[in-house]
Amino acid sequence: MPAQFFVWVIRCFVLAYSRAWSPYYRGQLIKGRLSIQPGPGLHGLTATYSETLPTGPLQLGGPVMPAKRALYLHLKDVGGDGQFFLCLFPQTQPVSALGGYMCGSAVIGPEAQPSLTRILLVRLRDAASDTGTWGGYLPAGASIAADLASLGIALERPEAVDRQLGEFLDAYGDDRAIQIPPGEFRAILDVFDRHWLHAG
Repeated sequence: MPAQFFVWVIRCFVLAYSRAWSPYYRGQLIKGRLSIQPGPGLHGLTATYSETLPTGPLQLGGPVMPAKRALYLHLKDVGGDGQFFLCLFPQTQPVSALGGYMCGSAVIGPEAQPSLTRILLVRLRDAASDTGTWGGYLPAGASIAADLASLGIALERPEAVDRQLGEFLDAYGDDRAIQIPPGEFRAILDVFDRHWLHAG
């Protein structure tokens, strides 16, 4: 896939909506920013994903790997050891939106917690003003349609759009990301640790 196909992201921002992974913001949405631009690597494309968190800005970057059946992004924390992996539906013209899954570990929380969420990426026609500060956790019950309208994307029938987008992002019907409770895994680990320590 030629890098020219993604030239649109250099001149505009892409909004990223997903379910919050942090237990302190469970049930809420978080908004991030994504850009794809020419860079090193096999496909010559590099992605940058950013979130504005209460603890400070989070920025991850890494290669974009277009494939026949998916668009893959492997992103690493610029200032730390966090990593996110995105598996998205293949892009189609005019690339108004992308969607799929984002996998990683909760950034804000008392324990390590592998997490998975659906993610929706919406292309803005024009670069948003004050792009260095907008984003982050949205208030509980926030309207994605209203948020998009504030950034220049006024969709018809906003209430119906909110229901549709909510259903897309809410894979399991409880407004949460997909996570394994740490205690549940520790109980499994205890079974196998005891076997390894006492076997033979």
